[in-house]
Amino acid sequence: MDADGSNKTRLTTTMGFDAFPEWSPDGTRIAFTSDRDAVDDIWVMDADGSDAVRLTTGQKVDERPDWSPDGAFITFSRKSDIWTMDADGENLTQLTFGPHVEFGPTFSPNGQRIAFNRQGNDDRIGVWIMRADGSNRVQKTFGTFDFFPDWQPI
Repeated sequence: MDADGSNKTRLTTTMGFDAFPEWSPDGTRIAFTSDRDAVDDIWVMDADGSDAVRLTTGQKVDERPDWSPDGAFITFSRKSDIWTMDADGENLTQLTFGPHVEFGPTFSPNGQRIAFNRQGNDDRIGVWIMRADGSNRVQKTFGTFDFFPDWQPI
């Protein structure tokens, strides 16, 4: 749809739940979560809604994809951890390993860091930041419900 709300275009027509769309940096593809095959997986489609391809499979809940700034990688939540993969679904890499619930990852504008949410033992949800390889995790907020961080563009 246009910024003023006009020219809305439906991109998916499946009976499943399609959610959390994220444009690729070059604007040609959209990553999203879908349960069209009975479990939430990460899918990618062309910007016009054609050529949808499932990138993840399994019995876990994969959701909230985000593209690296160069379009080479996608980060996402799998059940309660943060993962990355190549933009074609290859080279799946787990970045966090519990015991906390971690979700909602987003790449920094330079692609070197990932911000995400962590739910602590006290049920507070804070914002954490780590390097894109999963190292050097640092808590940044200590609020009660600090959901879904995002980065200021550079």
